[in-house]
Amino acid sequence: MGSESADVIHKKLLQEEEWLKNFKANTRKSEQLREAIESITDRFQARLVSLQENVLPMHEVNGRLQVKQKNIQRLIKTIDTTIQFYGRTNELESSIRDGNPSHDLEGYLENMECLQQAIQFFESHPNYQNQTENMKLNLENGYNVLESEYRSVVQKNTVQADSAIVIESLDDQYELMGSRAKDIKTVRDMTALTRLGVWLLERERTRFLTHYAKIRGDNMMRTISAVAQHHAALHAKMHARTGAIKKFVSF
Repeated sequence: MGSESADVIHKKLLQEEEWLKNFKANTRKSEQLREAIESITDRFQARLVSLQENVLPMHEVNGRLQVKQKNIQRLIKTIDTTIQFYGRTNELESSIRDGNPSHDLEGYLENMECLQQAIQFFESHPNYQNQTENMKLNLENGYNVLESEYRSVVQKNTVQADSAIVIESLDDQYELMGSRAKDIKTVRDMTALTRLGVWLLERERTRFLTHYAKIRGDNMMRTISAVAQHHAALHAKMHARTGAIKKFVSF
């Protein structure tokens, strides 16, 4: 009985001793793991410090360099544009001053548009604003030339309507029949009038409309007068014919 109790106690002691041994081993492993984690943490902290001391200032420097680079590129672009406009301005002004839109309308309009762009560019840069006064004078002269050209185009393409066709296009109430309106021609080439007229309107130039109204109005009055004369002649002719027929019948 006593021997069995001693065996049980001995086994329990061995178990406790084994547990204690495992506990000490786990404690050592835990300590080693903690030391490893602390080492990793220290190295990570050291790297953060290194980044702050070295990489971050370099990044800030690179950022400033990029800003400077963009400013330089913008300046170079401005210089190139300035040189381009300076190089063409004298040529444009000469072409507008001495050019003739009746010979090359599209070329003249293109030069006017380029000169307008040059004026807008120089006005957007305070250092060059004093360069635009002469350009504006030449641009205004160009507009005057185009408005005179428009008057010439209207005069050249305006024709008096055929009186006979106008009379044939009227109904019994002397109203113009819509179906016959297209037969009455008072303009030779509408395209020529439209191209230049629209271009001027897009630039808020409206003085040319006065030329159009006067020329077209005068033409309308001449047409009305011619129609009236033609109608009177027809009426007289018809009256004479009627009289002749009555005289013939009376015999």
